[in-house]
Amino acid sequence: MDIKVYSRLEEQLPGVPFEQIELLMHDAESVVKQITRRDDVSAYEAGIRAVAVILYNRIGREGESAHSAGGVSVSYDDLPAAVRHLLPQPLTSIAGKRFEHVATESEK
Repeated sequence: MDIKVYSRLEEQLPGVPFEQIELLMHDAESVVKQITRRDDVSAYEAGIRAVAVILYNRIGREGESAHSAGGVSVSYDDLPAAVRHLLPQPLTSIAGKRFEHVATESEK
């Protein structure tokens, strides 16, 4: 990832050490690769940053799907629709092979 992506995430998460930013970005990139089934996700930096923020906000709440305290109930989506909108549709596989880019007739 480009250093600009890390600095943008630092702006979104002020006070978080750079080492933790790096770990969050690495984990978020892995999540996006798994969700989209793509090897190259560099074009989806906004989605990766959004996932990194979600991962940061869930620190200490791992495995929790909902909780309530003081009459307030909070539930967590796996990945909110607003973030899913930033990511491409997952690739399908044919006979165990994934095709990230297939040249069309106009590209040949």
